[in-house]
Amino acid sequence: MVALSPFTNSARKVPFQHMQKAVLESRGKTVDPPLPGPNEIQLFSFYKPGLLAGNYVIEAEQSIISHSPKWGQEKYQVFNRKILRDGTGKPTNDDSDLENPVEWPQDATKPDYAPQTFTVVAPQFNIDPRLIDSH
Repeated sequence: MVALSPFTNSARKVPFQHMQKAVLESRGKTVDPPLPGPNEIQLFSFYKPGLLAGNYVIEAEQSIISHSPKWGQEKYQVFNRKILRDGTGKPTNDDSDLENPVEWPQDATKPDYAPQTFTVVAPQFNIDPRLIDSH
């Protein structure tokens, strides 16, 4: 990564930095965005978030197949699931039970199905109009 030159003593700081960024990116270099200095604030005219505000569910699943001359082919599947326990607290769906391995693929009808839920909260920002002084 390359940091942009600050052009601190130039009235044309922003256009110079945009030109410098375009030249560096055309050469295949990634450019770090300029950071605001002490007692400075950076305002954006537009910001598009990666995810819109709301509730989401994610399911992760990974299948691993190993080929070994000594052990042959082994299959293992990793996915979001919760551990189910019997009345004594012993896990009933433990992966260590080789006689009854965990079924794959992940099945939403099974009791150990456990997708992760998360919420994206949208940033909310406003400035009191009485604080704006423009001439």
